[in-house]
Amino acid sequence: MNNSAVELQRARRRYKVLLREREALASRGTSDPVVEDEIHKLEANHTGLRPPSSSPLPDHSVATSVPVATSASSEELAKPSSYVARSVSPSTKLHLKTLTLQPRVSKDKLCVGTLVAEQQTHVTPSRVDEQPLAMLSGRLVLFFLRLFNESHQKSFLGCWNCVAIVALSVAVAVLHCTVLDPSSTVGTLITPSLLCYLVHANNLAVLYTQRRQQLSLPMFIVYVCFDAVPSLALDLVVYNLSLTLMGFYGVRPVSFVR
Repeated sequence: MNNSAVELQRARRRYKVLLREREALASRGTSDPVVEDEIHKLEANHTGLRPPSSSPLPDHSVATSVPVATSASSEELAKPSSYVARSVSPSTKLHLKTLTLQPRVSKDKLCVGTLVAEQQTHVTPSRVDEQPLAMLSGRLVLFFLRLFNESHQKSFLGCWNCVAIVALSVAVAVLHCTVLDPSSTVGTLITPSLLCYLVHANNLAVLYTQRRQQLSLPMFIVYVCFDAVPSLALDLVVYNLSLTLMGFYGVRPVSFVR
């Protein structure tokens, strides 16, 4: 007896919880078949859980106690059916309404989901392709702007470096005409171009160490185009001019003398 009473109490608690859950689902316009199955199982196993049947309406009692007159019209006989239809609880109406509307809502959701997925498949590739192009174009524009800005800055070569390049070119020409053979191993190493490269390397090192200027790619391109290349041309011109002037005075390179 104690076990049956405990089981009945547990069933009542579970039944109340399931009824509250069903009412909450009905208020949200949804239903759960698992909850309905558990409620039916509890009602079948424990008959005492079922709610007591509602007392008959006064109209029913009158209709059962008083015999119906032979002259009663069909409209009066149809009144109990209308009362029965009115006596249907609003929860059952809401449950039926949700059951009838649920397939339509699910179909609408599926249609909306497919449309959104199609729009994403059509839109995302174009956006993915546009982002790298926009980034690349922005970097190119910034790069050319920095080139334009660096090209209008003051030259990093300086007058003293130009004087040093000219002096070294004249000195190499004198060495090739007096001491060093331009065709020898040492003579091929000591050239005006090599000394000009050393001057530029020293200048870049001074810019980096003393002036604390970080050499960017646009700055290096501008330095090569507007400083290094013209200085190399100046170096070759001064070297050849020095050899020509010394040739007028009878001083020629050592290789020509031999």
